[in-house]
Amino acid sequence: MILKKFLWNNSLFGKSLAVVFIFYSSYRTLFSKFESTFLCL
Repeated sequence: MILKKFLWNNSLFGKSLAVVFIFYSSYRTLFSKFESTFLCL
């Protein structure tokens, strides 16, 4: 519990988590666009 709180409060961990989330969301958007294009074919 304390370790989790420490990791959550760590700014570097928060930044890396945010970067991963941004990459994941952009990947999901790209994949959905590709999927819709593929379904239109």
